[in-house]
Amino acid sequence: MKKLTILMSILLCLSLLSGCGDSNYAKEAPTEQPSKADEVSTEPEVDDAWKEIMTDYLRNVSVPSENDGYLLIYLDNDDIPELVEIGNCAASGCRIINIYDGIANLTQLRRLDFNYIERSGLLRNTDGNMGYYTDDVYRLQDGVMERISEGTIEVPESFDSEGNVSYEYHFTLNGESVADEAAYTEAMAKVYDDKIAKTYSLWPAVPYSADEIIDRLGGKAPADEALNAYREVLAGERSFNLDNETMTFSEFVNPDKGAFLSPAGFGFADMDENGAVKELILKFEDFSSTPSAEKYLVLTWCNDSIEAHMENPENLSGIALNDFLNENIQNLIQFYS
Repeated sequence: MKKLTILMSILLCLSLLSGCGDSNYAKEAPTEQPSKADEVSTEPEVDDAWKEIMTDYLRNVSVPSENDGYLLIYLDNDDIPELVEIGNCAASGCRIINIYDGIANLTQLRRLDFNYIERSGLLRNTDGNMGYYTDDVYRLQDGVMERISEGTIEVPESFDSEGNVSYEYHFTLNGESVADEAAYTEAMAKVYDDKIAKTYSLWPAVPYSADEIIDRLGGKAPADEALNAYREVLAGERSFNLDNETMTFSEFVNPDKGAFLSPAGFGFADMDENGAVKELILKFEDFSSTPSAEKYLVLTWCNDSIEAHMENPENLSGIALNDFLNENIQNLIQFYS
């Protein structure tokens, strides 16, 4: 496989530090010459060529020390996942690497916030700073990430004679002024349905390392099946069973179902004292009630499935939970083991 030059890697890293705009990394599908001995082609199978391209990107272009981690998502409707590269600061942002027709294409997103509608090709990227916010929708089609909608929200401050501050919202969509928030939301809903979107950033402790992604591409079994299953649940890659209903994590916290749950903490405990598999305990703040209340969801891995139940806080009084917002995936692994 043709290796990328050091110069290309340096140029790509410089472009990522800008934290905005789009860029592309192209890597052609690897090919090998037929063997002269038996004239049988050693070219990789078409279905596996993308794995080599993605592995090459992770090993030769991506800089793990400058990223918080990686995820695989299914953005468009094919069987090749997209690689999400998560920057280690807001200015670095996220990158989406999609492989199409033997080429890896890179799109730089603004900062870290995005969600997507699985297998639809649609992704929404929001960003904001100092009273100015952007709200873009991309469509991935035939290997091209095209921005199909551009929204802006400006919130300038104004002060009266007594120094009281007030805010006036200004909305635009694709260069046209929009009357108010309700009109903006209605217009955006025609382009993108937030209710069925998935977000990577709901649980920031989920991302995998570059080596772990490469292992997954190679079909290597995870070192600990239970821990891997819990991480897949948090990433939205695996559903779980709660009260005879199968759901994903996004569905569990969906406000449209009457819940407004904010992640607050996590921990592991051998609650059934079988010594083999620890349960993952997730703590939430429920803001659908006044005052807010704490809720606890317990996930149990068993026979390659995840069973869940809500737990009474009194039953967890002796279990130490860690502040989720200050933990990364290495902490998650450490606490599990």
